[in-house]
Amino acid sequence: MLSGVQYVTGILNKLVLSETEYLLDLSRIGLIWFSEDPDEFMPAANQLRLIQNRLRNPNMDFYFVYSSKCLSQQAMNDLEYFAKNNKLHLIDFDNALKQAKKTELDDDIFLIARQERSQTLKKKGGSLAAASDTVRTLECLLEICANYIDCDVDFDFSQMPRFHLVKSPVIIPGRIRDFEDFKVPYLNNCFVGVAVTSKEDLRIHPKAKEKLNAVKKVIHQRYFQPTVETLLQEFTGAPTFTASDPAVSMFIQTLFSLSQNNIFAYRRMLSTVAPYLREKLYKESVIKYSGPEAWAFLFNGTQNVTEETDLDELSEVFIEEIEKANELQNGLTDCFLYNINPEQNIDGLPKSDLSWTPYGKTKMRARSQEIDRRLTTLQAHCRGHLVRNR
Repeated sequence: MLSGVQYVTGILNKLVLSETEYLLDLSRIGLIWFSEDPDEFMPAANQLRLIQNRLRNPNMDFYFVYSSKCLSQQAMNDLEYFAKNNKLHLIDFDNALKQAKKTELDDDIFLIARQERSQTLKKKGGSLAAASDTVRTLECLLEICANYIDCDVDFDFSQMPRFHLVKSPVIIPGRIRDFEDFKVPYLNNCFVGVAVTSKEDLRIHPKAKEKLNAVKKVIHQRYFQPTVETLLQEFTGAPTFTASDPAVSMFIQTLFSLSQNNIFAYRRMLSTVAPYLREKLYKESVIKYSGPEAWAFLFNGTQNVTEETDLDELSEVFIEEIEKANELQNGLTDCFLYNINPEQNIDGLPKSDLSWTPYGKTKMRARSQEIDRRLTTLQAHCRGHLVRNR
């Protein structure tokens, strides 16, 4: 149990923290899309969504991160034309971000992103979603765009002030749900709001840097010092739903051992697994190495873990920190347009359309093909109308 001094100190810390407010600069935002198709800089469905988001936010600066090594020259030309028409500032991962000044930790995180990108292009177990997860933590990017949002999320910040007061230096969507008398945290890194120092100093707030570094250190450890526990446990320490089955848990351990604890080799070996389980294990490998499971460590700085620390008290503080840092408690909920696409809403928690998973890619491809078909039909109709009225 916590001692009396520890308990009083904790209460005082909460009071101090509750009085601290930070500023988001909502005049700018970053997006990332690394394309697996060299002839297409982005699927039509997400191009349409980006255009709609651009129209909803006419006064916001949009920064679009892409990888030139993923694209053909024609796709590059298409991207530049698209960017010009939609007022996007382009940032090339392979040039601008590569050459940007970085901390030693950010250098390693950039290398992880580059390896995920390269292994994807070689079809050797990489994940472009994991590459995106890691890139959105980089200070050299966030100093430019201040905030990040996934390309498959509908949003509207046009009614918000430029500088918006929040309770935490880093904001991400999150909810606490009751599950059989347990409080279970759900997190998503589809939006990342990063506080600036002040209205006059638009650099990242020092406290935000601390929070982001906590996430990056976890990502760094999981790639450079991998253990199978990352794949078997939730960030709370409980077994994952998948690994709660002893047979599946043993299977994961065996597969990870055969892959010599290498996440890329592990993902390659998943190709031999039954489709349903393969999808689950692939998804978890990304979520846990660089996705929401790693981002849970935004809140670890508030937990002074000792052998005497009471688990219930830790859980309470952890839950309070999640609620303090989510978009709901910081007046941003209405900025996420859940009703446009019901698939992006789980009990009010925004989520992406999972276009980075095999199942999601199939759905995204089908939507994009339907959009292309309708555009072709519309173009033919317009040409016919012009011919008839000459």
